[in-house]
Amino acid sequence: MAALANIYKGSTSNASATGISIGATVVTANSFILASVKFESDTSATDNWCPVTPVFTSTSTFDIKMRSYSQNLSIQWVVYEYTSGVTAYHVTGTYPTGATKTISIGATIDQGKSFILGGPKYGAGYFNASKFTYTYFASNTQIGVTTGGDTSGGQTYYYTVVEYDDAVVQSGTFTLTGTSETQTLSPAVDEDTTLIITSQIASSWNEIGQWDLSSSTLLRSRRGSTTSRAGHYFAIEFPDFTVTRGYDNLSSSQTTKTIAVSPAMSDTTKAFAMISPNFAGNGTGECSGSTVRRAFVEMAINSTSQISATRDVTDSEQNDFVWTVFEYTGAASAKAKDFAPFFPAG
Repeated sequence: MAALANIYKGSTSNASATGISIGATVVTANSFILASVKFESDTSATDNWCPVTPVFTSTSTFDIKMRSYSQNLSIQWVVYEYTSGVTAYHVTGTYPTGATKTISIGATIDQGKSFILGGPKYGAGYFNASKFTYTYFASNTQIGVTTGGDTSGGQTYYYTVVEYDDAVVQSGTFTLTGTSETQTLSPAVDEDTTLIITSQIASSWNEIGQWDLSSSTLLRSRRGSTTSRAGHYFAIEFPDFTVTRGYDNLSSSQTTKTIAVSPAMSDTTKAFAMISPNFAGNGTGECSGSTVRRAFVEMAINSTSQISATRDVTDSEQNDFVWTVFEYTGAASAKAKDFAPFFPAG
């Protein structure tokens, strides 16, 4: 049974995105991180900025891994630490060659209780469809990575495989061909406890599906393109979390928007808001210049009944997204510690 020890939350604006303090010492083998990121400066290197993966660098710090650390980011983050029932395998290395790659987890996991967080540090032409990737379990000892056709290797990856004893995980591949599609889940899931994580091939923002649940047996994707793209999903039922979600947008004139959450959260110190993937869809452009400032959306909790979505600059198009509030509602003995804001030296 999963026994939560602590929830550590924070926010930071850090030009280097390195050495972000958790404010405590955690057991990384029993901990994982979620982050919501907004870019606050342009990029000059085409395509290489989109992957933003939080990675433990010590028992008390983490980095947001990107191609370069010259960007100014605004970050909301949360660390979940467990005493038992959850094992986190932090898998780092460089990709082998081949359009389909396998990476050792270093352990044998139960796929029915496990999911994958993270991705590549280097995009290497990230919004180039041939170099985009989606991830899945190739076996109970390996992560599988499929590109859009690129066979090069050598890029750095950072994955976290989370094996969560009380979770029930469904996963599968998909191919998107329209602007609105569904994926059947069997058996039915509890919509109020299910978190969705996806990865897919794409060459522009508007090709990426924004996923939610249209019913207990249907995943739903909406996007602004009819280009055929393959990907993978995890639908994860957490009995000790409550999940609330909604579909919303930032109009072409908006950089921020407040969103009502219903039902209201019980305790904001145990809740985290995010969009998945961590950038909005239906826009156009690659991961360079001001595009990252338009499409990456940072989510924040304002109160038990309200969250906010913020990007750095407006876009010429409406950007749609699915937001999720993920709140721990399990054992009352869990301690939530909020260290926001924290600005590390450096």
